[in-house]
Amino acid sequence: MYSYSSDNMNIYERMWNLINSRIAEMYHESIYVREQQVFNQLYGKDFEKIANSAFLFVNTNPLYDFPRPTLPKIIPVGGINVKKPKPLSKEWLSILEQRLYAITVAFGSAAKSSAMPKQMKQALLKAFAQFPNVTFVWRYEKAENIAKGYSNVVVADWIPQNDLLNDDRVIGAVTHCGINTIHEGVQAGKPLILVPLFAEQSRNAKMVERAKIGIILEKSDLYYETKIAAFVKVCISTFFSMRENAKQLSLMVQSNPEDVHQKVVQYVEFAAKFNGLPLLDNSGRKQSVFVYYFLDIALLFVMIYIVLLAFILYLCKGCIVSLLGLEIRCRRFHKKHLVKINKKQE
Repeated sequence: MYSYSSDNMNIYERMWNLINSRIAEMYHESIYVREQQVFNQLYGKDFEKIANSAFLFVNTNPLYDFPRPTLPKIIPVGGINVKKPKPLSKEWLSILEQRLYAITVAFGSAAKSSAMPKQMKQALLKAFAQFPNVTFVWRYEKAENIAKGYSNVVVADWIPQNDLLNDDRVIGAVTHCGINTIHEGVQAGKPLILVPLFAEQSRNAKMVERAKIGIILEKSDLYYETKIAAFVKVCISTFFSMRENAKQLSLMVQSNPEDVHQKVVQYVEFAAKFNGLPLLDNSGRKQSVFVYYFLDIALLFVMIYIVLLAFILYLCKGCIVSLLGLEIRCRRFHKKHLVKINKKQE
């Protein structure tokens, strides 16, 4: 979930991915102890009701997510919450008509732009000012005139992001890599400037980068106007090449023979008709750690190895003892034979 790498990793990335996953597990265990205790009291320790559910719907799309082994109970319905774009209001149309191109800027509902450090806000505004032919539509949650003096920056406490992305004048979006924004960008066929902030957003950014419809900007670079400006310049120049990839991916999603809304209805009706589907359950979830990680088999092999080693050592010991005994007898025989020869010579 918190991976900073794609599915094609070098040895350093694989090592960091392993360490990071273990750290994430320990972190979750430490911060969710109280919540876990409440859930255990209400629903039982093993969450059997959830485990026995017929299907699990996940907000992901196999067309651009990382390929991985999965279970028949897990049904991807990525983009199910993306609504059909609506016509823009006169206010937004007038904003887009001011310049040839526009880029939306939004960092989600959890990480508010208004809560950014002042240095970061100023760096973004100064970088945007270097592109006078582009209108930057920035979702900014507080009613403060932060963009005063920056004619090509429009701030609003809410923006119709999906509707804007489907306008031809909007060439891309700056996003925190929330999965819903990614689905909107893909369906609109628009490239993305990716600024992952926390949690699964780094993984989402790598997923989009892998599809060649986005470029990643590290959040630490948001403090520096020159880095932002240079990056935006590169992005704008590559937006038009990435747009072909984005349009192709958008066409693939729209041409998918399975409608996600109808898919959910069909699977729910199917599960309700047969009152659960126990044959789809994975027996691995009921296995102990000892069995799941093949520790019992490993222990068996270790025991066999020890027995064989002990048997071999026993045979070797017998052979060595026999050889030593034979050598001693040979020496005694040779000594007696020499004594007899000496007596005859005398």
